[in-house]
Amino acid sequence: MATRHGPRFDVNVIRELAGEKVFARGEAYHRDGQVEILAVEPGRVLAQVAGTEDYRAKLTGQGKNFDGECTCPAFEDWGFCKHLVATALTVNALRADALDGFGALARIRDHLKQKGVDTLVEMIVDLAEQDLSLFRKLDRAAAVTHTDDKALGARLRKEIDSS
Repeated sequence: MATRHGPRFDVNVIRELAGEKVFARGEAYHRDGQVEILAVEPGRVLAQVAGTEDYRAKLTGQGKNFDGECTCPAFEDWGFCKHLVATALTVNALRADALDGFGALARIRDHLKQKGVDTLVEMIVDLAEQDLSLFRKLDRAAAVTHTDDKALGARLRKEIDSS
């Protein structure tokens, strides 16, 4: 089984974006196995990185041309953080043949494809009961297909006014 022809993310660019201190901290996170890759897709990598809390790190692009986002406070304050470094280094360490359909989201997607529609509906309704944002999104979508135009207009006006 062959490894990649080169790293997905250029290590010199990672180091430049993060700086030496942040790079070293991200390298330690990678080495200590604190990165769970959720999805590897063409042009996008999504990971959960265990730190003070669990943070979501997303890298887009590849080679020397990439960017990232992280849910940690350091990303908001300073930009490219240790979680993004750890994610990039973890993906770089993966074997090329392991990347197709790789990550927890791919496993979840495959699992859900095996379920029947009724089971999926119940799962989503259970989630909507706990997540107000998801509830509103689903309720809005359902209202569009099950409500007349006048009632829908009134409902949307009420939502806009309450925002």
